[in-house]
Amino acid sequence: MRGTPVAIARLDRIVRRRVLNASVARVKVWNAEGKILYSDDRALIGRRFPFGPPELHALRSRTAAAEPIDPANPENATERDLGSLTSVYLGLRAQDGTPVMFEEYLRSSAIAGNSRSVARLFAPIGIAALLVLAALQIPLAWRMERRMRNAQHDREVLLQRAIDASERERRTIAAGLHDGVVQELAGHSFQMAAAIERAEPEPELRRVLAESAAGTRNAIRQLRSLLLEIYPPALRDHGLAAALPDAAAPLAARGIEVSVDVQDGLELPIEVEQLVFRTAQEAIRNVGRHRRSHHRPQRARPAPAVPA
Repeated sequence: MRGTPVAIARLDRIVRRRVLNASVARVKVWNAEGKILYSDDRALIGRRFPFGPPELHALRSRTAAAEPIDPANPENATERDLGSLTSVYLGLRAQDGTPVMFEEYLRSSAIAGNSRSVARLFAPIGIAALLVLAALQIPLAWRMERRMRNAQHDREVLLQRAIDASERERRTIAAGLHDGVVQELAGHSFQMAAAIERAEPEPELRRVLAESAAGTRNAIRQLRSLLLEIYPPALRDHGLAAALPDAAAPLAARGIEVSVDVQDGLELPIEVEQLVFRTAQEAIRNVGRHRRSHHRPQRARPAPAVPA
């Protein structure tokens, strides 16, 4: 701090023996007023240069900073022949508490080489860490994927069982109505038709029987329409060619012309027939709701092969 030659010489020996090397090209020690207290270039000792904001901050806060040097700066005049350098400086305190700043000039090529060395040093560690992480993650991901696949399969099985149960219930209800109530009403309708023939001398009785027979036939039509909504017996017993005309019958009863064309000998899996029938049934409902057209041809064509 006082510029004692013996002290400066001792510091110079230490710097040259322990600090200067192929990476460190220059060493400077500054006081707070910008005076160079020591440098391995003795011509710089005692010279003053103004500090910039980064140097002042490092000096006051006792922190380290780094920046590339500008050879055009007067303080770097003696370093112009040393190549590309980076200045690294650190704020310190002398033994009596006086602020000083220690500065090294590092060769940029050495910094790049050190960076590559560090990268090579840590690359195996990083790769090993990634491999360990992958080894831990892959079984977890595989188990999670298997659980999700099993859960999806279970949901599909439950959904299919629910659909099958609903279809069986529909068939049971439809079969009960068709084989029971509808047949009984049909029988009563035939009996009333026969009674009308026998009641020819009695006009009033004939009128009552005719109205009852018409009401019975109307009830049969409504029940058959309900059977079509629940589960068409013709689809179950005779296939798509017999069920589609039944689906179109309500439109024909309302005066809307409907033609049904099913390919001869068409044979489809039952689930495909059900899908085609429900689709055609929905199309017929749409026609009935809008009623702007009087002709809606419905054609059933072979469906693509259904995988097992």
